[in-house]
Amino acid sequence: MKIIIPVGTVITDTNDPRSMLSDHLPVTCNISYPTANNPSPSDVPLFFAEVTVRRARICDADITSGFTPGSGDSDPYVDVRIRINGSEHECDKTSTIDNTNNPEWNEIISCSNVQFQATDRVLISFDAYDDDSWLNGGPDFIGTGVIAVNPTGGDFSSRVPLAYGNCNEDGADGHLFFSVHLNEVQGS
Repeated sequence: MKIIIPVGTVITDTNDPRSMLSDHLPVTCNISYPTANNPSPSDVPLFFAEVTVRRARICDADITSGFTPGSGDSDPYVDVRIRINGSEHECDKTSTIDNTNNPEWNEIISCSNVQFQATDRVLISFDAYDDDSWLNGGPDFIGTGVIAVNPTGGDFSSRVPLAYGNCNEDGADGHLFFSVHLNEVQGS
């Protein structure tokens, strides 16, 4: 949209645009109508994601005194969230697997509570924790990873680095292996 605003009345030449003052400002805009190549927003399908958290290679994130850093195994779980156009929503979390730095979940986390269109910016974040609530009152943060979803690209599997956590060994960031299945919402 373009709004043309007059500048002032100091010019005596009435053909000069700077001399045009009016309480009716001209406005221009483009209007597009749905076509086969440009469907209306109501015709664009809605999707939701199902994320399979497969397995991970993680660090020992224990920071409790009395333990030698890196000497133990974590009790990991993964919290899965989805961000649509900057708005974050909780999906769910995996179960906790005790005493391992190589957990295998193969759990499906449904994000059916959040629907999106192919034109939306969709990110899925994975936050991994070491569940030490029984020991020190709260989980230790292992790391986080974020992936972008292309709704028109279909299902995919990959791995994401888990970084920025409280790992005790230098360079001990881990990786999380996952799959994403996109479901079209019926009747949308």
